[in-house]
Amino acid sequence: MLLLHLLNGDLNHIVVVIDKTGSSRRVYINGSLMEQSASSFSYDTDATSTIGIGQPRNTGNEFDGIINEVSIWGDSFTLAEVQELYNDGKALDATTHSAEANLKGYWRNNGLSTWADRQDNITANNLTVNNGDQTLLIPAGVDGSRDNQGFLMNRQKDTNALNMTGIEYVDAGDGDAFTFINGGFSLECWFRMDATPANTTYLIAKQSVDSAGNSDKAEYGIYLDTNKKVFVKIQDDSASAYIGAYYNTALTVGRWYHLVCTHTEDGTASSDCKIYLGETATPTSTAVVTDVDNETGSYVAMENTTIPLYIGTRSGYGTNKSFIGMLDDVRIYSKELSAAEITRNYNAGKRSHR
Repeated sequence: MLLLHLLNGDLNHIVVVIDKTGSSRRVYINGSLMEQSASSFSYDTDATSTIGIGQPRNTGNEFDGIINEVSIWGDSFTLAEVQELYNDGKALDATTHSAEANLKGYWRNNGLSTWADRQDNITANNLTVNNGDQTLLIPAGVDGSRDNQGFLMNRQKDTNALNMTGIEYVDAGDGDAFTFINGGFSLECWFRMDATPANTTYLIAKQSVDSAGNSDKAEYGIYLDTNKKVFVKIQDDSASAYIGAYYNTALTVGRWYHLVCTHTEDGTASSDCKIYLGETATPTSTAVVTDVDNETGSYVAMENTTIPLYIGTRSGYGTNKSFIGMLDDVRIYSKELSAAEITRNYNAGKRSHR
């Protein structure tokens, strides 16, 4: 039996059960039986085979999405055992399952290059991640009001957001996965201002200074000015240039907004930068807002700097440029999201941000 999560618009819990006699196969999705086959089949008994997650033994046919909570069991699960593992959509620690004695291997995505086998802690069973993207995860704690270190995360009961009072920020480090030389990327978050910014305040930034100039060591950022207007800026240090746009309408303090800023691959003009904005005071679909081009110099391509990715401020300014309010669901994509993809993300999050 194999458990995994996949992303195809939504996360799904999948359990595949193969009877030991090889006479039946069953597929459960989100705790319900979806497919059953009574045809007989034979096993591949190649003892030299290795376990592959997201890819078969040979190259090609790689899975495109998210996989987590993988477990293998020496047991043909019943519906009740499947539903115990499904746990109403909340990831159950497989080692606490009633059939734990038959658990052969259990791996959880911990954001590291090696996934340890959580069942028996046998080093030989550890999995090595190949060609994986870097991911920033701020998990909720037991009751959803605190993170897993005990720090308060939210001031409203139905949103596990990061609270920011002007002194907090997140340093995600400098990784090549966060640099997009030729563009073709998207920055996304939900945010709510709790006060009018006293200074330019950054939501997501991989830059050290605001101006375009030699040795600025800046790549991109999305920020709010003192007029509560949202900006996106993409910089080319070697050309002392940047491109970008801003939404020339003041946003409302105390209101949740879904923001996505995209850049078209190989784009060198501000027209290649788009701002999508959705709000939940009166829920609407996310759409491109009428923005104003914001650029200087002759932009060619982004430079790969050593500046870390910050959330809630920008490098070198600490709390001076820190956001005051709530930040949630920060995502960075190595592609230009389509309007349909952005609307899908908006619809998935609007219920929790109102």
